[in-house]
Formats: sequence, C-alpha cells, structure tokens
Amino acid sequence: MNKKNKKCSNPQVSIIIPIYCVEEYICQCIDSVLSQTFKDFELILVDDGTSDNCGKICDDFAILDRRIIVVHKKNGGLSDARNAGLNVVTGKYVYFLDSDDWVDGHLIERLLGYMNQGYDLVSFNYYIANLDYNSEEINHEVGDFYFDTDFSRKEFFIGKLLKSKIGWSAWDRIFRNDIIIENKIRFADNKKIFAEDLFFNCCYLAHCNSVKSVGDRLYYYRYREDSIMNTNGRLVNANCYNELAKELLNYFKLCSDCNCFIDIYPQIYYSLINKAVLRYMSINEVDISTMRELLINDISDIETFNYFMKELQNQAFISENAYKKKEFNEIKNTAKYYLSGNSFVFRLKNKLNYLS
Repeated sequence: MNKKNKKCSNPQVSIIIPIYCVEEYICQCIDSVLSQTFKDFELILVDDGTSDNCGKICDDFAILDRRIIVVHKKNGGLSDARNAGLNVVTGKYVYFLDSDDWVDGHLIERLLGYMNQGYDLVSFNYYIANLDYNSEEINHEVGDFYFDTDFSRKEFFIGKLLKSKIGWSAWDRIFRNDIIIENKIRFADNKKIFAEDLFFNCCYLAHCNSVKSVGDRLYYYRYREDSIMNTNGRLVNANCYNELAKELLNYFKLCSDCNCFIDIYPQIYYSLINKAVLRYMSINEVDISTMRELLINDISDIETFNYFMKELQNQAFISENAYKKKEFNEIKNTAKYYLSGNSFVFRLKNKLNYLS
C-alpha cells in the first residue's frame, strides 16, 4: 500500500473518501470538503486501484493542501477502501463521504457543534440530486435518543435503525473514533454481504449511549443508474442479507456488552431479510408468487425462507386487492403492521437455534 502523508497533527475530524473510477465527479467532491468553514480536518483519499485518472487527481490535490493524505492500494472494493482509510485516521471524529457526491460547506462545523454536546453519533438529512441537478429532500426522524437500559437500546435498534427511521448510510452521520477503535469496528466485505453501511452502523450503535438525529440537510447524494446501490437494488439480494445477519451475530458474540442484541437476534434477522423483500418488490414490481420463486433460487437457507414466505402470507402482508393491482404503496404501508407483530419473532427463534 502506497501512502502519501502531508497531514497536520491531531486534527478534530478525519474525512475518508473511497475512490474508484469517478473521474467525472471527484473534483467537485474534494472541493466541497476543502471549502468547509471548519478547517481543522484531515482528508484521506483512498485510491482503490482506480483505472482512470483519479489517482493522479488525488496526488495533485495533496500537493496543494497539506491536510490531504492519499492512500494508493490494489482494488478491494468499497468496504476495503473505507477500512484502509480507517487504518490511518488520527482525528477525534470520523466522517465518510462517497466520491461521486458532495457536501454542504457548513457540514463539519454543524456536526461538531452537535457532537461537542456529548452525543456518540449525529445523523442528518440530505438531498438526492439527479443528472439535471434537481433535488429531492430526504427527511429522517428528528430527535434525541438515550440508551440507559438494555430495553431502550433494543427498542432503538429495532424500531429506529432497522426500520430506517434515522437512515443507515455511512455518509449521513458522524462517528467517534474512540468507539471505532475500542470495539474494533470495520466494514464487512461488500462482495459478500449487502448494505455494508448498515453492518457498520449496527456494530457501532451497539456501543453507543446517545444519538442525535437532526433536520439539517448537509449532503448531496448523486443519483446514478449505474451506482452500486441502484444496480444491486434490482437484485433479490436475500442471501446477501442472510450473510449480513450472520456476520452481525458473529460480531455480537465477540462483544461482552452485546448480549442484549443476541437476545433479539431473531427479530434482527427478520428485519434484515424483510428489507431485501421490500426493496426488491418495490423496485421491480413483482407479485408474491414470483417473489417466492426468486427467494427459493437466491437463498441458501431454504427452510428458513419457506417459513418466512408462509408468515408473509399468514400476516396478510399483501391484501388480495393489492396483490392483483400491484399497489406497492399499500405494501409499504402494511409493512409497518407486519414488522410490529411479535408472533413471528418467537416462532423463528426456534428455527435459528443452530446459529445461537
């Protein structure tokens, strides 16, 4: 791994940008960081074996600004690139930015204002920008969340995080580096699991005592048809979510303070698999019978998924009318009712004893 280091010492914030073949967008991304009103940061540019001119562009920026560190490495994927950045951070706080997006000039200043109040994590809202630069506002639930009991911690985990009430991307929140270091938190291989951001957030939030979700829109997510998320979203990905669930369980078992999450693991498992089903059905507009066939072909754990599909029908997840007319807005609304039921959780627990 080749690293060019011109950083200043002990910055408040480490900003990590994984970079791969985004020559068209990378300058705007980096410029948005260098334009921040808050100046005490290090910017870690991770060249993940890109085949275009991004590597040279990064080196040119590093010549102009001593806060920039460039890491050149062989291509290993998004998670590997972010982990390479984590290996060299020195800041008190860590922020991740995707290389085809850009941020508001006040992002770091605003986030530190909140973090300095003592929160372990601060999340925020953002814009989705299309190719015409028209923007759609994304609004997550706003509030302060404190975890002084296992019950409050589990309630937040299931009711907020896994239901995407406060989002779960790596780039719409800021993290404390000491929590990451002390608990050896890293991104799981995104070639094996789906939603490596969610995995990282689950591991991190398992050790948090307080979270603040704010209404500030500080990020511009560039919508691209060829992005990793949009490409993978058109696939079933049930088996990748299955692997994500297993990776989480393995992590929880290694942590002495994660026993409460092992207790609710069946519900965590179900919530994750449900994400795969909801996302695929809403994007691809398939009916329940087609979904069943796709799952059978995609998932390695056939017994669990047969049970999953049976429960899907038993809970009246899709009404007969919605099934015939493919009214997927009704599917999404009914999902709230479906996820709130506990009967599935207790019955599934017996099915998953071999994982416990």
